[in-house]
Amino acid sequence: MRNAQGRLRSWTLVLAFLVGGVLLSLTVPALAKNFVDTTHLTILRTPSGTLSPGERVNIHGRLKSVHQACHSHKKIHLYRRNKGQSTFHHIDVTTTTTTGKYHFFRHPRKSAEYYTRFKGTDTGVHPNHHVCLKSRSRTIHIPVS
Repeated sequence: MRNAQGRLRSWTLVLAFLVGGVLLSLTVPALAKNFVDTTHLTILRTPSGTLSPGERVNIHGRLKSVHQACHSHKKIHLYRRNKGQSTFHHIDVTTTTTTGKYHFFRHPRKSAEYYTRFKGTDTGVHPNHHVCLKSRSRTIHIPVS
């Protein structure tokens, strides 16, 4: 009988601690994970040098940030300015991989300049607020003979 009473007392204490822990967790406010993160956008191309008209070129790069939420599965926009034009025009959009990598395949017929842009994001559900600041790559020139 004493052994059964000891077990009952042990289970009662365990149950009391569990109930107390649950009640305590409900009264403590959740820790918010708010952040504002800068981003950096790189741009490269393969192959290098002068292309033949219609030759395939891979314009690629990476969206970099401290928080994965700011570089994973984000939209990257490609802009082009043909030789003789005064302004850049939006020509394509792609999505980054989980590591922030992106690529565009183009077949330019004339020389042009290109850059990529990340427009930034403002996401999260209260109490978490995630701000990823916008960024722009440098401009690259792709000569076509």
